[in-house]
Amino acid sequence: MPLLQNLGWGVRWGLKFAVVYSAFALIALLFGGAAVFQHSGTTFVFAIGLYFAAGLVAGAIVGVLRPVTRGPIGAAIVGVIAAIPICVLTRFSIDRSPWTIADTIAWSALAVLWGAPCGYFAKRIASRRR
Repeated sequence: MPLLQNLGWGVRWGLKFAVVYSAFALIALLFGGAAVFQHSGTTFVFAIGLYFAAGLVAGAIVGVLRPVTRGPIGAAIVGVIAAIPICVLTRFSIDRSPWTIADTIAWSALAVLWGAPCGYFAKRIASRRR
């Protein structure tokens, strides 16, 4: 049962992030129009779909791996693992050409540089609340 509880917890948090990002996208659409998204090679609807898909997948990963996040290093590692699907989905939202070795290197580096600090600091913030 704890696995399912952690999974549900992670998915709920992932969906909360998706709602927040969607709100920012809506603000961008209202103030900048569709051109804001076309400039990045995507659309408003596709971006919203990306946010919810990434939120579900990354949230599920964080939820399943929640026991690993007890320490700061584990939290950073889980952050990297959760960032991978977000990076992959983001890449395909702005460039639908076939995946390359250069993509693997660049997006993996981004997952590490972005995911590790996010996981680490999320753990620190959560630890302060207890």
